[in-house]
Amino acid sequence: MKAVPPLAAVVLAAGDSQRMGRPKALLRTPAGTFLERAVALAGAAQMAPVRIVVGRAAAAIAEAHPHLAHSCVVNPTPELGQLHSLRLALASLPEGVEGAAVFLVDHPSVRPETVSKLARVWRQHPAAIVVPVHEARRGHPVIFPRTVWDELHRVPLEAGARAVVLADERRLMAVPVDDPGVVADIDTPEEYRQLLESRHDH
Repeated sequence: MKAVPPLAAVVLAAGDSQRMGRPKALLRTPAGTFLERAVALAGAAQMAPVRIVVGRAAAAIAEAHPHLAHSCVVNPTPELGQLHSLRLALASLPEGVEGAAVFLVDHPSVRPETVSKLARVWRQHPAAIVVPVHEARRGHPVIFPRTVWDELHRVPLEAGARAVVLADERRLMAVPVDDPGVVADIDTPEEYRQLLESRHDH
């Protein structure tokens, strides 16, 4: 039986959350904080290890999640953007890991079955960049194989990881998903309120 390539998870949670007014990693849902939700999604899809990139709210996030503190990587310069955070996480992963699924902490509505589907597709095609697509929009989490990590370190920070995703369509695997959560980011108090109301309605 063919060995399953090891797939890690990276949760990007280093942003300053200026529009929200408080760290999005600490926002609560009935399923736990946004951060706990992302980590649980990764675990349910057998992704390990998990790296959580935190910024200026590192102490508050660690205090609220002592069980996750060992997984945190501190980004001292979060203003450099998400790609810089991703680079720090990738550099911290052990040698044997063959891919990394990148979660955004402000996408709390992604469904477990979506993450499992993406992981399954990548494990069948471990040289591919795997991206969920909902109604023609690309979302997260995105899985980057180790073979493109060097590119992620080379592209200009302002270009972002998107530049690597779009660099070569032949290695890109777009996976249709019936999950609006892959494109639904929660950036403002109003969006957070709507999220809680929608969860309550269910």
